[in-house]
Amino acid sequence: HGVLVRISEFTAGPATAHAIRGILKRLGEHKRVVAHVPQLTMISLIAASGCPEITAPESADVMLSGFAVEPTFMGEFLKKNGIEFENLRIREYKAALTRFSQDHMDDANREQLSAYLSGLEAAWATDLAAGRGVSEAEALAWLDADLTSAQGALDAGLIDRVAYEDELIGPGTRPLAAVIDLLM
Repeated sequence: HGVLVRISEFTAGPATAHAIRGILKRLGEHKRVVAHVPQLTMISLIAASGCPEITAPESADVMLSGFAVEPTFMGEFLKKNGIEFENLRIREYKAALTRFSQDHMDDANREQLSAYLSGLEAAWATDLAAGRGVSEAEALAWLDADLTSAQGALDAGLIDRVAYEDELIGPGTRPLAAVIDLLM
């Protein structure tokens, strides 16, 4: 027996996904664990990479464009509406409130956000490489592979099978004891 984990509409953060990955990895040491992922996103794949088997339906949404941040700067808007915002910064990397005092990202904030995104992408590649049994370079190549379909993800080695959920738990399949929905 085993467990089918449906990872659907998964919006948890990367750290939560990594923690779930660890739980699923430990569970997979004792039972058959299959992750069914209808939306192949960066975050859902972190969680799913703890499972020995990953499946996706033929109609899966594949969105592997990397990580990004999009800060909004309201400094100019606030000034136009008569609101003055004073931002006292001790150092250049203290950028939490600059979105209220400036109308653009400064170089120090760009540097720290770029470092964060690079680290996040490297951690993603490490998790996926370990889970899929490939090198980190091959995992990073999935981001540049322009994958747009479940079949493309299968051909690249990102998933193990293209199947709808009923094909995983129906007659003629190895039995799964439980179905867990991960909706976060």
